[in-house]
Amino acid sequence: MMSLSAAIFMCAGSSISALCADRQKNDAKDKARISEVDSLLKAQYYRITVDKAFPTAGKMINLTTPYYVEVKTDTVDSHLPYFGRAYSIPYGGGDGLNFEESLSDYSMTKGKKERNEIKFSVRTSEDTFDFNITVYPEGEAYVSIISNNRQPISYTGELTVPDDGKEKKL
Repeated sequence: MMSLSAAIFMCAGSSISALCADRQKNDAKDKARISEVDSLLKAQYYRITVDKAFPTAGKMINLTTPYYVEVKTDTVDSHLPYFGRAYSIPYGGGDGLNFEESLSDYSMTKGKKERNEIKFSVRTSEDTFDFNITVYPEGEAYVSIISNNRQPISYTGELTVPDDGKEKKL
């Protein structure tokens, strides 16, 4: 007959083995996700779907409509809401952060903890926008936009794959 301490030791050993196996599966999934994020960013073909806006003055705003910024090689397609003060804009409010234009000065560097730091500029007929995007290894993203004629604004969201009008989450 097995003693109580031996039974507890065997149960603890099998639990630890199961946890280690589960951890290895999660590590493999994380590595695959990190690899997919890196390949999308290197190809300059990705969409960041935002779910929160952070105006310079004011509280965080949860976004319910699907807003996004999409990079396709040398073009930026931006459909983002703007909350804040505009200093010089066309009569009627203009287009704001809704445009499809070519980008310039695109650069991507690896930051701390495998973060990807992306910077580029876009010039529209109304304004010039400087985008600073941080993409974390898991696919989470932080987008900061500075313009000449509006207060800065930031967004958080998730990296997705543009796929013929449908989004595919990582």
